[in-house]
Amino acid sequence: MNRYIKIMVLSCLLIVLLCFMCIATFAHSPGTTFSDYGSETKGWIIRPAHHNANKSLTYQYDTSDTFMTVMFGTLYRNMFTNGAAKWTPCGASITQSSSSVNLVGTYFDSGTSTNAWCGNYTYNSTTKHTTKFEIRLNRHYHDVDSSSSYNESTVAHEFGHAFGLLDLYNSSNQTKLMYGYTNRAINPTICELSGLNSIANGN
Repeated sequence: MNRYIKIMVLSCLLIVLLCFMCIATFAHSPGTTFSDYGSETKGWIIRPAHHNANKSLTYQYDTSDTFMTVMFGTLYRNMFTNGAAKWTPCGASITQSSSSVNLVGTYFDSGTSTNAWCGNYTYNSTTKHTTKFEIRLNRHYHDVDSSSSYNESTVAHEFGHAFGLLDLYNSSNQTKLMYGYTNRAINPTICELSGLNSIANGN
């Protein structure tokens, strides 16, 4: 009888261990300090202050923004949908959900060179995981006359920030999506994939 109990206990412990190992492949441990935050040379940099816990993000349209609902609503919603989809080949999931705390929308400012931003973050100070973000497109630069590739790559770039990737400024990174200026790549590259994997796996 005692032998049977021991076998059962060991079997249960093995199952728990296997489950933990599976979970660990999808999200890093809380409070992870990365051994490598990337660099301009590597073509990806992780934000030290906070980052997403894995490769999944959700967002919802800001219903107070009439440009997301009534005026040109389809135009801007498609920008976000198609921009988010650019991360799918990297194994990422970015989905629209009416219950999401993360807002996306637009604003208008002709007096700035900023064409979009990702900010208004909140995050867990212990785990360093982002719990809320907001993305806004500047309608002065993004409208019916701007190209779809420009609009969608801007959105994809901002979702990169939501994951926890920072801007790159060396001219050698002009071919990367996270390049900090507008003449950037239109899709995530192998470098952004490496940064995203480091974020998800805890490096």
